[in-house]
Amino acid sequence: MSPEPNTTLVVKELMQRPVSFVALVPEPAALFIAGAFAGTMAKTVACPLDRTKLLLQVKGGSTEGLIAQAAKSGNVLQTFMAIGRQEGLRGYFKGNVPQIIRAIPYDAVRLSAYEAFKTQLTDEHGHLPVVGRLTAGACAAMTSTLATYPLDTIRFRMAVDPTVTSMSQVVRTMVQQEGMVSLYKGVRPSMIAIAPYIALNYTAFDIFKSLLPPDTQNTTQGAMLAALAATGCATSLLYPMDTLRRQMQLKSGNFTSVFHAARHLLAEGGACALYRGFLPSCLKTLPTNSVRLTSFDFAKSVIADGKEAYHELVAEHSHVQPGEHS
Repeated sequence: MSPEPNTTLVVKELMQRPVSFVALVPEPAALFIAGAFAGTMAKTVACPLDRTKLLLQVKGGSTEGLIAQAAKSGNVLQTFMAIGRQEGLRGYFKGNVPQIIRAIPYDAVRLSAYEAFKTQLTDEHGHLPVVGRLTAGACAAMTSTLATYPLDTIRFRMAVDPTVTSMSQVVRTMVQQEGMVSLYKGVRPSMIAIAPYIALNYTAFDIFKSLLPPDTQNTTQGAMLAALAATGCATSLLYPMDTLRRQMQLKSGNFTSVFHAARHLLAEGGACALYRGFLPSCLKTLPTNSVRLTSFDFAKSVIADGKEAYHELVAEHSHVQPGEHS
């Protein structure tokens, strides 16, 4: 009778150390799932402030009543309160469903792609220069943007147009009136804005985290501090491009290029017009991106711990000959 292999013993040990099961999931799949979860939670938490920012950027868009008046005044608090008074609690989450649907593939692809590109760009000595990190971030941003941009346009239309009630209605109206190309209207400035933003945000996060004291680098608090600093830098430097992208997406904008939109905004309100909605954007992006980056960083540490625990178990029992355990 053939002796029983020691696989059963390893499985029993795995049951006692559940984190080891993470090692059984392929790393790309584990990173993809972690990115999707982090993105979904971050988008939902930030939705109220995100809609406030969008309304301020376009001065209310097609909305009427209290919301339109508050948005045109440029007052952040008044606009936020007006949404609740006019549309109730649901108003804060208008457009959140397509936002979540977009966040799942977008953040999953973006975060996992960033890790994949970093791996590809790391040299044989395990060194990855700053330029390599920036390149990885830009490539990851462009990959995820091209795949999910139509959902971003749909979410934006739902957030600023009170006449639409569903995603299907938005798509049907846009395709009938403006053609399929309307779903990608503004994709060029979006790529210009998002690629450097993600590249700078993610690279700064890695750098700031590496500058922390050794006993703080691998803690949740350390990751959160690094994420806050990185997001603050990226948002302050690149926010004007986001404003131009939103103006291109707005149906009533009729801008032929990003330069056309920039000239219009500068003539209308000077440089301050490019930073319209900046405060609510910071209030949203700082905690949102910090939670996203911190959660993903934590997930990576769990994956690493799971692999380490699994390999330790295998190493512990690799010397056990078949049939030695009972």
